[in-house]
Amino acid sequence: MLEKPSLTAAMADVGYEYLKRHVYRAEWSTPEVEHFVYFQLYGTPKEYLAADFGIRNKEAESFAIRSIKAYGGDIYRLLRHDDRRDCSMRFSLGQLATWGIRSSLKISAVSGEALAEKIKHDIKQQLFPFIRDVTDLDRLLSLLLADEEPYPWIRCNGAMRAAMIAHLARRLGMQPAEIRALLKPHNKRIAINLFSSPDRDPSSYVEKIICDTVPHACPNLN
Repeated sequence: MLEKPSLTAAMADVGYEYLKRHVYRAEWSTPEVEHFVYFQLYGTPKEYLAADFGIRNKEAESFAIRSIKAYGGDIYRLLRHDDRRDCSMRFSLGQLATWGIRSSLKISAVSGEALAEKIKHDIKQQLFPFIRDVTDLDRLLSLLLADEEPYPWIRCNGAMRAAMIAHLARRLGMQPAEIRALLKPHNKRIAINLFSSPDRDPSSYVEKIICDTVPHACPNLN
């Protein structure tokens, strides 16, 4: 069964502090890049445990939320976001670690201590090789641009991811033409999340978010 003390102790061993129920933040996060792990219980009774890992730059996250609310259509205007702990770029730890049915662990099958040790082991051995050194804007930008496991574009909101990339790229000194070139290969994934927008053209969306990062770049767009 899931025991909070065992899980919290195991997460602390790999550098994550308890933030709120089922949410842990990496103590090794930096001012530029924060890392999270989110747990979910489901089933009747709730005996299955799933987990996601999340990664964000706080300012880029806020910019992406503003962008999708402004240009994504009515459906996104209801979006709620907790600035302290929410992360849009969330991906399955269970899928990466091949946990089983629905990428989950059956918590009734093992003791709380064994479950916590399993989670700790998989974070350290399976997840860390992909995310542990992502602690600055350059590495975060590279991660977001990559369309590969364990953080492929198909499993996230492509329009928000594009906005994060545009924001980070501008902070790193890239010019609008460079940002357009970076995002062009991802137009199909961006378009998927503009289905409710009055303007579903991903290229138009990219121009708008670039203009929002550097207004003088496109003076003819509002």
